[in-house]
Amino acid sequence: MTKNCPFCGNEATVRDDKAGCGNPYCVCFEMPMVSIIDWNHRPEEDKLKYRIQILEEKIEFTKKDMMAQSISDVKEIRRANEILTQKVRSLRKILSED
Repeated sequence: MTKNCPFCGNEATVRDDKAGCGNPYCVCFEMPMVSIIDWNHRPEEDKLKYRIQILEEKIEFTKKDMMAQSISDVKEIRRANEILTQKVRSLRKILSED
């Protein structure tokens, strides 16, 4: 299996175990065909794809962490609200007794 052209994204043309770009409008079209191994060997592209994968995983982790923190914050706010509501009731009771 061959990777698409790194310049235009079109499928590679394969002939006799060699690959090249079949798009006549691509800058790569006039270049000589190379071995499929060389055509598919793109270390910088592979590094970038790996980096993107790592960053996407971090984004997902951050989303989950933020959601958990938000849920925790909501629970804490509800607890504080309950405490304040009880204090207000107690103060109203004291005021109504006077």
